[in-house]
Amino acid sequence: MSLPFETTLRSLAAERILPRALGWSLGALLLTLWGGWLVLARVPLTVAAVRARLVSEAPPQVLAAPADGTVAALDLRAGAGVVAGQVLAVLDSPPLRSRLRQARDRREALSAELALATDQVRAARTALSQDVLAAEAQSLQLAADQRRAAAAAELAERDRRRRARLAAAGLLSAAEAERSRAEAEQLAAAAEALSFGRWAGGRDRRAGAAGRRALLDQAAREQERLRGELAAAVAEVGELSGEVGGLVVRAPFPGRLGSPSRWHVGSPVRRGDPLLTVEPAGVCRVLAEFPAASRSALRVGQPARVTFAAAGPAPRTVLAATVASLAAAPAGGAPTVEAELAPAGGAPTWAGSLLAGTPCAAEVELARATPAALLLEALGRRPTGTPAPLSRRP
Repeated sequence: MSLPFETTLRSLAAERILPRALGWSLGALLLTLWGGWLVLARVPLTVAAVRARLVSEAPPQVLAAPADGTVAALDLRAGAGVVAGQVLAVLDSPPLRSRLRQARDRREALSAELALATDQVRAARTALSQDVLAAEAQSLQLAADQRRAAAAAELAERDRRRRARLAAAGLLSAAEAERSRAEAEQLAAAAEALSFGRWAGGRDRRAGAAGRRALLDQAAREQERLRGELAAAVAEVGELSGEVGGLVVRAPFPGRLGSPSRWHVGSPVRRGDPLLTVEPAGVCRVLAEFPAASRSALRVGQPARVTFAAAGPAPRTVLAATVASLAAAPAGGAPTVEAELAPAGGAPTWAGSLLAGTPCAAEVELARATPAALLLEALGRRPTGTPAPLSRRP
């Protein structure tokens, strides 16, 4: 009866030892894994930026009111993306539109006056040319009549002298000689009258032509004056039309709207009042300021990451980056180191949806160390050559 009892006791003892052995084995395995992680794992050591910002190489542009008026339409979506040429605001300026209407009416009136003056100049030139032609024809006619009268007078004079000789010789009666003398004197007087009439007609024609030329010159001067006034009126209409067209404010470049405008539809504005701010969507840079104590640990080319906070509908974004350059931060505050962070992967700039002014945070990975090194450092036994970590990324 003793043998079965002893066998039962040994079985019970073995059942107690097996869980204990398994527990010791599992503990040894976990201790081995922890030790391996402690010695072999590489924990990133990072330094966080005191402040970081996404800045644009082109500054924001303030769009001002081009003229006095009231706001007829205004894009109030702060942070909304815009494209070049997009209409952002429309102004209404009744005084400017009234001036434009008046300028257009004056332009039309001057156009009508200029057309009338042009017709008058054309008619005066036609009348002058016709008078010149008529005067020339009349002058030629009078010259021909004068030559005929002179020839007749000369012939009558020769006949008078011949009859006078015949009368002196008694071959002709005195009455015939007297009649011949009277005819000669009459023809001579007629020739002299034609000569005077030709001279007087020429004088009158010259005076008439001078008067017509004076009228033509006066009409031409009036025409030139009206042309000058019409050109000025056309230029004024063009200028006012440009100003009225300039009442439409457009985006000068792609970007997004800045802070909300203090104006609203119906607000009166003065020329030069700032309406909107457009932030450019061009090349942006991330500038981060780090504590001055990290200057010796920071290096160009170190990996980093930039976290952009959620802005409106845009979610929180984390992007990989590298340190592109290092410089001392501008004086005037606490001593810091300014680093420019470039997008990782060789991208020329940050994503187009990230615009200047987007809040962000940045941290740079200085080195990687084993947990054992960190533990020894915490115990004051940091091995030589290991950089002093500033923070550890979990």
